[in-house]
Amino acid sequence: MREKYYDDFNAIITITEEYNSIIHFSGAYNTRSNDIKFVVRYSGLLIESQSSECQQADSYFPNSNDSSSSIFDFNISYTDTGYIEFFVRLDDGNLLPANVSYAFPSRINDLQHSFFIGDKTLITRIENSNSLYAQPLEYEKLCAAVNLYTNTNFNEQYHEDKEVIQQYLAQYPIMSKKRIWLLTDRPNRADDNGEYLFKYSARLNDGVEKYFVVDEKSPDAVRLASFGKIVNHASAQHKLLYLFAEKFISSHLHGRLRDICDSNKYALYAGLDKCQTLFIQHGIILHDMAFWLKRDFQNLKFFVTTSEHEYNSILEDNYGYDKNVVMLTGMPRYDSLYNNNKRKILFAPTWRGGMSSSDLSASLYCKKINDLLCDKKFIGEAKKNGYDVLFKPHPNYAHMVSCFKADSYVQIIPYDASYQELFAECSLLITDFSSTAFDFSYLKKPVIYYWFTDYMLKQSYFDYKTMGFGKVTTKHDELVETAVSYMKNNCVMEDEYKLRVDSFFVYFDKKNTERVYNEIVKI
Repeated sequence: MREKYYDDFNAIITITEEYNSIIHFSGAYNTRSNDIKFVVRYSGLLIESQSSECQQADSYFPNSNDSSSSIFDFNISYTDTGYIEFFVRLDDGNLLPANVSYAFPSRINDLQHSFFIGDKTLITRIENSNSLYAQPLEYEKLCAAVNLYTNTNFNEQYHEDKEVIQQYLAQYPIMSKKRIWLLTDRPNRADDNGEYLFKYSARLNDGVEKYFVVDEKSPDAVRLASFGKIVNHASAQHKLLYLFAEKFISSHLHGRLRDICDSNKYALYAGLDKCQTLFIQHGIILHDMAFWLKRDFQNLKFFVTTSEHEYNSILEDNYGYDKNVVMLTGMPRYDSLYNNNKRKILFAPTWRGGMSSSDLSASLYCKKINDLLCDKKFIGEAKKNGYDVLFKPHPNYAHMVSCFKADSYVQIIPYDASYQELFAECSLLITDFSSTAFDFSYLKKPVIYYWFTDYMLKQSYFDYKTMGFGKVTTKHDELVETAVSYMKNNCVMEDEYKLRVDSFFVYFDKKNTERVYNEIVKI
């Protein structure tokens, strides 16, 4: 048994954490035999992994032939100082040391004296072994572990970040007793679910200090400062507050330490990074995004959904989350959507992956956009019927807006324009696959889906032709005719599409933000 199967066993740990005295390890392992079990020994007790065959595990062992890959979970109740040891248990009951490694984004690593902290524990890796050592989290022990780790592995590196670590230790006796939440949208932009949850929660006297993270040069920084505390993205203050925060709440997942540091620098902070990540969404997920959002990579503690279709897809696909994490609450920004029609037509296509300025200018994507923005009939009918034409490039192309050519009548909307105002004032939206269509349709305003290039449309629960909120067209002339027809009829959404809106969305009660907040405080 040992020679045939044991030597091929590998376990990769991706999640290491402790909350409420439960030490949790998760990851993937592979073996050639179902008779081999992955187990942990702690305080004399053997604990079996909670494992399941899972497609996600295959990505860790792509070259393993004739082997079974599984996701594992260990939940260990911390009771006393002692060793946590990983073993392979053979079918005859013998225990052999397991071959265990730690993968990004695990907070522990293969550097000397690696460690991580939880709510109540300090856990260190025992060199040249398959063991960890768990002990109570006490200030003197924490200082000793941090200084030994940083001085051994980062002696001549990252001086500014090491200063943040020393500030952390100096402030720990006071700051560790505070409750802190960090909220954010994009690093340099607000106006999304993070902003609306921040404005709602900042006024509540719930004993939590709340900060909104955004670049200090963003026009949103000054505006949001009137609602609460602002911290400059990627600043030393941001990093320090993050280490003390209990929750990081974001619509885009930017702003965590591992996102603003390269992997080598993140290793300096990783052991102290126990902030829970809560994803309050940017747009409704239509296609499988497990490659990005899966549990063993993002380890989300809260995941907002807006439709029952979306909710079920997250639970049923390979994300790895259960009903304790995935919540059907609706998105906070929907509570602030309003109507203030001013006879405007908005063209807002989504992006097509990373392109340089020259690539974008030469692309079919850019050509098709320019064709519509310069179409004489489209522009002429808009003028005739009293409609302004607005073009909103995707935020990822904001720095390349000169690639787009438009008739002088067309208004190019700047990057920092409020989407809420655009949705309120515009009467018709033309888009391809942008999630803006959901916000716009939520207001019972008409949408035209213009699929003007091939796109990586993966299989989805959302069928545009039977569930979509407007007509789907692939031809330029047909799009123009449809848009002109709407202009002549005051841009009224047909009853068929109104019924689809009512069927797709669960909540229209302006209480999404309240629901999100109430679920977060339970975590």
